[in-house]
Amino acid sequence: MTAAEYYKIIHTDFPFVPTNEQDRALEELSSFVIDKDKDRLFLLKGYAGTGKTTIISAVVKNIWKAKMSCVLLAPTGRAAKVISSYSNKTASTIHREIYYPKAQGKGGNVEFTLKQNKHRNSLFIVDESSMIPDVASENKMFGGNGSLLDDLIEYVYSGVGCILLLIGDTAQLPPVKLDVSPALELTLLEQRYLKEVTCIELDEVKRQEEDSGILLNATRIRNHIEELDNDFKFDVDPFIDINRLIDGHEIWRLFKQLMTLKDMRKLPLSLGLIKEQIYIINKFGLGFFFAKAN
Repeated sequence: MTAAEYYKIIHTDFPFVPTNEQDRALEELSSFVIDKDKDRLFLLKGYAGTGKTTIISAVVKNIWKAKMSCVLLAPTGRAAKVISSYSNKTASTIHREIYYPKAQGKGGNVEFTLKQNKHRNSLFIVDESSMIPDVASENKMFGGNGSLLDDLIEYVYSGVGCILLLIGDTAQLPPVKLDVSPALELTLLEQRYLKEVTCIELDEVKRQEEDSGILLNATRIRNHIEELDNDFKFDVDPFIDINRLIDGHEIWRLFKQLMTLKDMRKLPLSLGLIKEQIYIINKFGLGFFFAKAN
């Protein structure tokens, strides 16, 4: 199969007409998947709502047609559940995939070492890559050289026909004690790992933009930051997913809504809460919700 043929497949399977940015990502990913070049790495960056999820879903769904398989990973269990839900494929944490328990170390603690990658002709897709550190962890339980990013790349490219796709949002916080997200830094990936990195950054928010005040305001905040403009005001009035809380009655209404909510992701963004009010809602509201869910 050629890259052009695979591109046609995933383009046809796309649920809507892709933007120019999304279409370029589909083309570049098709080339990346078909070539399986050990010297290449793919970096897909973009804000929430720019289409990363839709693009990856199309690739994962049709990867078997390129005679390849997918391995879905994320830094945390929660993030792994997210990528699994939108791709309809089992996902794992990075640690679970690349390390295995070797022996008990000092003090009886179990130590882990880097596994042998037994996958063949596989596309490794890592979501939420902004959380991956490149410095040695203070936790000495894990082997390799102590850097999760180093160990991940070493593990993936030690497999026959295996390549790596990193996905992340530059607006997300970097790993603890780091100023940037190393896994999203093009120059670092190229120079440290000697890879030819294809980097696509999506910045056109499409998902729910017309109906979602949260996404619209998030996009406006990013634009203000990039333009070094401190004069920002929330646009809240026309949207159902944003509540302006003024007095205790509205806070109580929000609390009652929380008690009957089945999906926490559908809770509107609430503006105007002070720290003490947020603490009360978190302590009692979320505690009630998770107790009810369990």
